[in-house]
Amino acid sequence: MSSLKKKLNRLNTDINKAADRLLRADDDLVDILSPRLREMRQNRDRLSERIENEVVIQYSPAKEVRQAMERLKTLSEDLQDDTHPERRRYVFQQLVSRVVVDFEQAKQKGRTVSNVTGGQIEWAACGCHTLTIGAT
Repeated sequence: MSSLKKKLNRLNTDINKAADRLLRADDDLVDILSPRLREMRQNRDRLSERIENEVVIQYSPAKEVRQAMERLKTLSEDLQDDTHPERRRYVFQQLVSRVVVDFEQAKQKGRTVSNVTGGQIEWAACGCHTLTIGAT
């Protein structure tokens, strides 16, 4: 356990003891002790935030980035592989959540034809990114 975490645990213990003493203190001492307890809690909160920030700073995403880059390389290879169309279909199923295609219908030589006017592709990763194609 790091020295900061030990200090935080000690502060929590001191705060709990002080709160117990405050509950048993005479009314005329509460006004004197309350600000001190509040100060202890603020110090504890600052220390806790410092520990959280330290953990974030120590986190290094290098391994995750390396794995993602390797996965992108194999994904690219899978997409270029013409010998296994089922593999390509699987890859696209993993990438794309939904496809919306917009059509415009028109009469040509006595029959109705549908012309693509645009559409949207929603990525499966989070469902929040949309690629818009053409005018929708």
